[in-house]
Amino acid sequence: MPNVSLICTVLNEENSIFSLLQSMSDQTRIPNEVLFVDGGSTDKTVSKLKKAKKQFPQLNIKIIVQKSNRSEGRNIAIKNAKYESIAITDAGCTLDPQWLYELVKKQLQTGADVIAGYYRAEPKTPFEEAVIPYTLVMPDRVDPLNFLPATRSMLISKKAFKKAGGFNSNLNVSEDYEFAHRLKAGAFSIVFAHEATVVWYPRKTVSSFFTMVASMAAGDAKANVIRPKVYLVFMRYFVFTSLYFVNFSLLIVLLLIYTFWAIYKNHTYVSVRALPWLGVLQYVADVGVVLGTLGIIK
Repeated sequence: MPNVSLICTVLNEENSIFSLLQSMSDQTRIPNEVLFVDGGSTDKTVSKLKKAKKQFPQLNIKIIVQKSNRSEGRNIAIKNAKYESIAITDAGCTLDPQWLYELVKKQLQTGADVIAGYYRAEPKTPFEEAVIPYTLVMPDRVDPLNFLPATRSMLISKKAFKKAGGFNSNLNVSEDYEFAHRLKAGAFSIVFAHEATVVWYPRKTVSSFFTMVASMAAGDAKANVIRPKVYLVFMRYFVFTSLYFVNFSLLIVLLLIYTFWAIYKNHTYVSVRALPWLGVLQYVADVGVVLGTLGIIK
């Protein structure tokens, strides 16, 4: 198997960095080097990474401390990576033991420029359960031929990365979505690897979920890669607003139907206790999308 550089950016991850490091160490196919770029942590992230160099010597950890956003940090890491094959993941995630093996295996099988790994969530509360279908592509909705790579789980050749122009240094949010669209538009070969899975941990509060959605929408708008669903959200609320002045009773009926639809479309993914949150989060997500897209919240 080819040598692989695994890269990751971090910022104030002292509470989650050990679980990520442990999952890297538990890989059935250990990366040949791991590069962390710290974008300016004010907590103990860097000191924990330095301790990890001795605790996990097999990972061959390299630490670069440089004030940077996530795009800049990844570009810096890949520039300093020793090997042609670049695996990428995000802080705040943990890796399944077979993750890197599956990425590399799929690349060897297909010769693709990019391998798009998968992700799943491990919720601890009904609220976190409800967050998942609003933020991840659920297994039954995956289209393998059009699944876009995300930085929490992907493998790319350094050659393809350079040819694509790297991550947009002006973006700190939605940077991987914009990068994935450039890869697709540039006719790079992208192959989906379902078994190359990382664990993502859902937002724990309404406010953190709202902030995530709004910032992603703002990032999409800044990158000029508006998602199709955003147009539908604006159309819905144009209708709702119009009915407020024209037929308030019909508005109430439509809002009840909309709430029921929000619960129904995702009810198979959650427990009964999480069902009410599905309706709530639909409206929270809608408001976040509108405000973020309009640039009111960035």
